[in-house]
Amino acid sequence: MKAEIFISYSDFDKDKVDLIVSELEGNIKFAPLVIASNREALKPLAKKSG
Repeated sequence: MKAEIFISYSDFDKDKVDLIVSELEGNIKFAPLVIASNREALKPLAKKSG
């Protein structure tokens, strides 16, 4: 099972987050968890992974 790396960011840093996510693609140990990419109203933060 991969460990998830929680990534929280400002909209001003979206390009940096995209770079980090692309660097982690295919990584066998880590997977990015970018909550802002999974916006769902009224859903607890802990259940927004995916």
